Amino acid sequence: MGVEKRKFARHDIDRVVQIETPDGSSVRGVLADLSQGGVRIKVGNPAKLPDQFMLKLSDKVHRWSRIAWRSAKEVGVEFLAAPHALPDSKSARPVFIRCPRTGRGISTGIRLTIANDLSKLSNVRRFAQCPHCKVVHGWNPTEALLTEKTPA
Repeated sequence: MGVEKRKFARHDIDRVVQIETPDGSSVRGVLADLSQGGVRIKVGNPAKLPDQFMLKLSDKVHRWSRIAWRSAKEVGVEFLAAPHALPDSKSARPVFIRCPRTGRGISTGIRLTIANDLSKLSNVRRFAQCPHCKVVHGWNPTEALLTEKTPA
């Protein structure tokens, strides 16, 4: 495994939180880990969350937050001091790895809006089913590519 690139130490946690969206709706999530700079949250449908929201960690602790990455069941969230101008939602780009057997691109299911966010993914081994050779491949964020379309 590679060296962890995080600015702050991460702590595993299992706590229900509320995500309050700008339109006034609320979504429940479960914290998976927490650091001074952000959190990883398990949610039912990450694709439906807005890019920025108010995260209610407790009755007294609320943090304005931005989604740094999304997967099928989780989001990586960065704490913000205040709301930021959002990039065009169409600019969200998929994260790919290469099939070691065929060399073709495989979607990881993660989409990022800011290229620098690829370096913020936790350096843990993840897995993706290859549609080309039908094998499940393990990968780390250091092996991933951020691109506009599926790499050849």
